Amino acid sequence: MKKTKKKILLFKVPDCEFPSNNKPVEDLRSSFSYVIPTISSALAYLGSFLQKYADDDYEIKLIDISVDSLLESKNRQIIPESLIERMQTEIKNAEYDVIGLSAMFLTNYKWTILAAEYSRKYHPQARIILGGGYSTILSEESLKNTKADYIVIGEGEDTLLFLLNKIFGIRNEIFNKLFPHISGYAYFEDGNYRVIPKSTYIDNLDLLPWPAWDLLQGEAYFRDFRFPIITTRGCPYLCNFCSVVEYDGRKLRCRSTDDILAEIDYFYKKYKIKNLIFYDDDVNINTKLFNSILKGLIDKHYDMKFEALYYAINPMKKETVELMFELGMRSVYLPVETGSPRMQKEIRKNINLAKAEEVFGWFKEKGFRIGTSFMLGFPQETIEDIRMTIDFARKIRAHETSFWIVKPWPGTNLYEYAIETNQLTESYDSKVGGYRGMGHFTEVQWNYEEVKTLMYDTNIEINFLQNLYFEDPKHYEDLYKYWHKMEPELPDHAILFICLGYLSKQMGLVERMKTYYSKATSLYEKENVVKIYSKYLDCDYKPILDYKEFLYNKIG
Repeated sequence: MKKTKKKILLFKVPDCEFPSNNKPVEDLRSSFSYVIPTISSALAYLGSFLQKYADDDYEIKLIDISVDSLLESKNRQIIPESLIERMQTEIKNAEYDVIGLSAMFLTNYKWTILAAEYSRKYHPQARIILGGGYSTILSEESLKNTKADYIVIGEGEDTLLFLLNKIFGIRNEIFNKLFPHISGYAYFEDGNYRVIPKSTYIDNLDLLPWPAWDLLQGEAYFRDFRFPIITTRGCPYLCNFCSVVEYDGRKLRCRSTDDILAEIDYFYKKYKIKNLIFYDDDVNINTKLFNSILKGLIDKHYDMKFEALYYAINPMKKETVELMFELGMRSVYLPVETGSPRMQKEIRKNINLAKAEEVFGWFKEKGFRIGTSFMLGFPQETIEDIRMTIDFARKIRAHETSFWIVKPWPGTNLYEYAIETNQLTESYDSKVGGYRGMGHFTEVQWNYEEVKTLMYDTNIEINFLQNLYFEDPKHYEDLYKYWHKMEPELPDHAILFICLGYLSKQMGLVERMKTYYSKATSLYEKENVVKIYSKYLDCDYKPILDYKEFLYNKIG
């Protein structure tokens, strides 16, 4: 007699902002462009793990609702309001014995709670298991708010299968032998909160099967978007503002070069992928591993572009830069976070700023497009430290520089520091807002409005009016495409349209220049635009001077 499999739905909740009808008028300085969702590696790994180690017991369905909506949209945009009805329909659509909800970030909590409500409403007999950022960082609160049966804390492939087997009383000898020590989950028993803290991780990552992209819309997604691959898990660094160790632990665990290269080769042929991104937190921490991967890829001569999410500055070697260039990589993201040597020690980032300048120089010599990021507003900072950070950003002059306001996320040492020093504001809510939010700390040596003004003025200067690509005509087209994509998301950004007009003129496209300059002129008739962007018209940067000349000639 054929065994009846238990039906398991693994559902990733949307990672966009939850829609609100009472959203206040937004300060234009807090706006940022829309980010295309990355297909869920978490779901794909969970699905493949269950297929490999428990295929006889479970029938698996994966839904990444954000990506599904993206692929069906004509303009590659997601409307958050439409996801509510879609989420309800997707969860209601079929019968399940267990529903696993994956919430990528803590700030996705409203989506998570709503998904749990739908799961209970339409599948009252099904068990609910919650994993991801919300359950990992606020384990007891998430368990209460979602009324889930279990939550998974941190890395979850082996924990999920352990819980499924526990629920259905299934004994899996092969799985139990390979993964004998399970931790990182919580539940309520007789009204009491029970937690088994995360203390064990999968040391041999080659035991993980390759992601089950066929259970998601892998083929359709990779046709237009980047293919993510992970080579390591865990982070040995001690940055006090980061919570990644809550998910993957402190110990760096690495896949073998052969397994990584074999996975890339398989999916390159299967999906004809054109763009690959290494999705590690810092792909070059293990220099030997990363260099061996680069060498292996160079030998393959793939017709494919390669990039990585982040790189660590301190372990970067010139040999690695040379190999990246030989492979054809032409972009790099190097987070610095602070330009103050004192604050580098305070936040335990511990980047050698002289080494950072050297590394930036290596990549500039090779013609890489460099991105970097800085954080402003640590409670230990002085205004002098903040100005040092801005001066350092000007000094290294990346092609794209992101500035973020510091937020103390639960699970970080920074959060514990703010609690101990009584520096969290009474209104602080860890689940609301992100790195553009204000007012998290009290009793600091600076004020938020001053920091916000410094941050935004520097953003306008470095990323727009003095963009590094203005100096090199061969990059004009790439810069135009990049800025052009921002237009729908930043419709009131007058400086963006002035810079697009100036760039168009440099490209010899006079009519397009006139269109953009006219757009900027009409924007300056709006009160909120004047409030934020009028002061930049007093600057003597080339785009501003050219725009003023256009206005003078038009009036004249």
